[in-house]
Amino acid sequence: MVLRIKSAFSKEKVWQSKLEEIIHTRLAKNAELVEKALAFSPKDFKAPAELVSFSASSCPSGQGDVMMKLGDLDPMRLHPHAIGHVAGISGVHNGFIASMLSKQEPWATELVSYALNETWRHLRVDKTGRPPAHLVRTDPWATATVKAVLSASYKTIDVRPMLSEFLLTCDSHGLVPYRANSGDLTFAIKLIRPNVFMVSGDAYALGLELRNTDWGGTAASIGVFFERLVCLNGMTTEKILRQTHLGARLDRDIDWSDKTLELNRRASLEAMRDVIRSFFSEGRFESMVDQVRVAGSVTASSSQIASFLGSKVTKDVSRRVVEMFDSADTVRLPAGPSWLRAAQALSAVSQDVEKNGGGVDSVLELERIAGQLMSHGAELSKTA
Repeated sequence: MVLRIKSAFSKEKVWQSKLEEIIHTRLAKNAELVEKALAFSPKDFKAPAELVSFSASSCPSGQGDVMMKLGDLDPMRLHPHAIGHVAGISGVHNGFIASMLSKQEPWATELVSYALNETWRHLRVDKTGRPPAHLVRTDPWATATVKAVLSASYKTIDVRPMLSEFLLTCDSHGLVPYRANSGDLTFAIKLIRPNVFMVSGDAYALGLELRNTDWGGTAASIGVFFERLVCLNGMTTEKILRQTHLGARLDRDIDWSDKTLELNRRASLEAMRDVIRSFFSEGRFESMVDQVRVAGSVTASSSQIASFLGSKVTKDVSRRVVEMFDSADTVRLPAGPSWLRAAQALSAVSQDVEKNGGGVDSVLELERIAGQLMSHGAELSKTA
């Protein structure tokens, strides 16, 4: 018994050193990405519908590009993400747009532009008889690129003060920068509690993640993340704070006042401080560690995993997760057919996706779904 205790303690010390090494080697890159995120600020335009028009790119190398023109401004390229927004607003089927643009032919892009112009011209009017306005959001680091066309909600929370406060508040509680990811659409930073905990002989660490996109589709959020250190498989679970826009539908002629925006910003920052403080409340750490342990004790089957993943991931990803779950691998994955193993299988697949050129946005989404798998297993234990 004494030998087993000494062996477990020795293993924990080894992984503690490994964690400190990982933190140290990532410091410079993390600092660079955070600095870039703090310096970034999208440029917004109010876009009354009658001032918007679409055209095919006149550039020979951009035959698949749809351009948006706003009043007297020069035409701007629509990012694929923004095309999805425009399709939703105008009612043109996104599948039709994707099919046409994939042809990379001038006539196909012109057809898409024609359809968008006609449907946009007939957008539903308000009580004054005028069509709606939208928020056109551009990327200042990508020349003349519209990345989002947002309806109804004009002002989203500026995540930069939120990011600064997140870093300061976490630092005051002893969390340290662990990993920063910057994708085409999403930015995420993870700060870790620099202490390992052991589950069935495996070393894990946990911390908080701030995730945001400036381009619509998801809200700024803070979640808890877990990482199995032997293979650096990460899982992000339970959004403990979610911040969206101000929540009101704005008239096309009204903007939020600076005072309103400042009051909302202060409320958001205070809510975030409360959330981080609660992360360190008595018993909270133990309950989160228990979630990992419980998920590792609840049996899962291949069919259950495939059913849970459903339409959350592609068929290829689902197949690869099930294959890895059913494999004899006990290095990249914890032993035993548990929901924790299933979550780690998805996280391992996300690493493979990243290595094969998959975007950061896709990897972060797979880590989030891995967290859902683990949480689902922990919830099942309550009904067993």
